[in-house]
Amino acid sequence: MIDALTAKPLEIDFRGHRILLRRPTVAVLIAMLDAESRGQNMPAAYVAAHVIDAQGERVYTYETALHLSAPAVVALSREIEKLYGEGLD
Repeated sequence: MIDALTAKPLEIDFRGHRILLRRPTVAVLIAMLDAESRGQNMPAAYVAAHVIDAQGERVYTYETALHLSAPAVVALSREIEKLYGEGLD
């Protein structure tokens, strides 16, 4: 839970690749709620907002995430969604 509170990025193994994920902040939560209210594709929005490189920069924009493999984006977004529940228990 400390990693969630300090927003330390999470490294996961996803389909044989190491992926670095930015943990959500209040600002990101608000941005995701706004994206949902505007009807954006939420799996693509999650991937765009949370997949980062070693320097902490986003790897994808929303537009580029829309052009990735749909099954992969949906599966990865399920992993990202888990981050929003960290520390709630």
